Amino acid sequence: MTSYPRALSLASMLIVTLFALGACGDDGGGTTDSGTATDSGAGDSGADDAATDGSTDGGADGSTDGGDDGGGGGASCITHLDPACGATEYCDFDDNLCGTVSTEGVCRPRPEGCDAVSEPSCGCNGLTYSNGCSVMAAGFDLNNNGTCTPAASTFNCGSRICQEGMEYCSRSIDDTGRADTYSCLPLPAGCMTAGSDCTCFDGTSTPCADMCAVDAGNFTLTCPGG
Repeated sequence: MTSYPRALSLASMLIVTLFALGACGDDGGGTTDSGTATDSGAGDSGADDAATDGSTDGGADGSTDGGDDGGGGGASCITHLDPACGATEYCDFDDNLCGTVSTEGVCRPRPEGCDAVSEPSCGCNGLTYSNGCSVMAAGFDLNNNGTCTPAASTFNCGSRICQEGMEYCSRSIDDTGRADTYSCLPLPAGCMTAGSDCTCFDGTSTPCADMCAVDAGNFTLTCPGG
């Protein structure tokens, strides 16, 4: 009979131990539920938010900044009359065709302090100015379409206006998609006679004489792009 109290004591200790283990299990579960999972979830949410904010801000800022900077520093414009350009700007088209071919141009600052050199030039508004700088200072791009009305004894040469019987139109083709270049150059003496044809350039050192065309007595020599 002396062994019974010891057996009861061992049973009591076992119950206490099991109770303690059960309590530890509850605490572990609570820690798992309220600690690791919750904290990890909050961390993921924060990371997702950061990723979302980063991609949104980066995309918007990047596209806006890239668009402005990539367009040469100005807003895009469709014609020389487009109000996108400010009062001190003009709409510049890479091909100098006034938007008749290009889908859009770029607003650029108007030049200041143009010199007095006489190189009559046509603007996209159909008016002739003393030179190309004056065209842009007035708020227009150069007009390579040649649609300005030439004054008496002159003829259109892209954006330039040349003197009949004194000058020929020299055109240099740009094969990179930018504007062709036009200039008015002195005619060889043998080409100043009325009724002359392209053979008058034979024996001269005139560049691209073999690419000559004549229209109403006015010569145009075209140099291909290289």
